[in-house]
Amino acid sequence: MLEKWQVLSSRAAFSSRWLRIRQDAVRLPNGMELDDYFVVEQYDFVKIFAYTDAGDVVFVRQYKHGAAQVILELPAGFVEHGEDPGQAAVRELREETGYAGELRKVAEWEVDPTRTPTIEHLYFGRAALTGKQELDDSEDIEVVLIPAKDLVRHIEGGDISAMSSVAAALYCLPLIG
Repeated sequence: MLEKWQVLSSRAAFSSRWLRIRQDAVRLPNGMELDDYFVVEQYDFVKIFAYTDAGDVVFVRQYKHGAAQVILELPAGFVEHGEDPGQAAVRELREETGYAGELRKVAEWEVDPTRTPTIEHLYFGRAALTGKQELDDSEDIEVVLIPAKDLVRHIEGGDISAMSSVAAALYCLPLIG
C-alpha cells in the first residue's frame, strides 16, 4: 500500500494576491528527505462549457502572459474565497461573455497534483446573450462562438490548445442533447 509523505516543516516562500508558494520539507516512505519541495497554492477555478440554441459553444480569446500569446479557450475564472463554485461559474460566464443560463456541474479535476491542490470545476449548460461583458481592468476579452460540430476540427488544428479547454470540450461535447 502506498504511503503519504510526512511533512517535516512548511513555510511560505512567496505570497501574493493570486497565489502562494509553499516550501515543504518532507520525508518519503523510503526514508529519503527533501527540504525543497514547492507547492503552488491558488484558488480553485471554474471552466464553463456553454452552448447556444443555435448549437454554438461560447469561447473567449484573450492574451495569456504565461504563454505570451493570444489563446482561444472556454470561459473560466477563480472561485473567490468563500464563494460556491456554481455561483462563480455563473458570474464568470456573465462577466467574461455577457451570456447567462442554467449551468450544472459535470466534473471536477485535479489541475496538477504534483505541484498544486487546485481543483477545476467544470460547468455545462445552455446559455443566451443577456447583457454586455463586465470585464476587470486587466481583461481584454473577445467572445468567439464556435459551432459544436466544428470543435474537434479546431482542437485537431491547434486553434484550441489550452489543455484544460481541450479536455473540457471533449468531455462536454457528448452531453449536448
